[in-house]
Amino acid sequence: DGVPRTIAQAEAMEQAGISFDAVVAIEIPDEKIVARMGGRRVCESCGASYHIVNIPPKTEGVCDVCGGKLVQRKDDNPETVRDRLAVYHKETEPLKGFYEARGILKTVEDQPTVAGTTQAILRELGVTECAHHFHRQHPPRRRQKRYAHGPSCQGVHGRRPPGAR
Repeated sequence: DGVPRTIAQAEAMEQAGISFDAVVAIEIPDEKIVARMGGRRVCESCGASYHIVNIPPKTEGVCDVCGGKLVQRKDDNPETVRDRLAVYHKETEPLKGFYEARGILKTVEDQPTVAGTTQAILRELGVTECAHHFHRQHPPRRRQKRYAHGPSCQGVHGRRPPGAR
């Protein structure tokens, strides 16, 4: 997800004076994307999200929160995902070359966990860890070492770091 999605959109953004310091492409094989999205389930009643492999409900097909029925959204159907990937390869993937030519493309290989992928992205962008990244990966008892927030942290979080004035 993101913007721009086509070279025409990227060129229009440049003409409007909108630029990027870096563009990140996370490399994930199509079949892995199909499997991940195809495994997603949502509760018809309360909207709680599950994944049949990564975050399964206690009882198959039943929401842990309200007991409602878990369903697969049409967008997560493997055929729909493959159709969306075909559009991505045709219209969006060429942006990698567009931004590579400008020297701002950063490519990151998918990692087994969200935290691992996040860390790979931060490394590629040259962002150092700060206190709350550190504590998400380590239990609170390891607070003896703190990391200072740097100027780059604000851009990553889209907000001021905790405690900043």
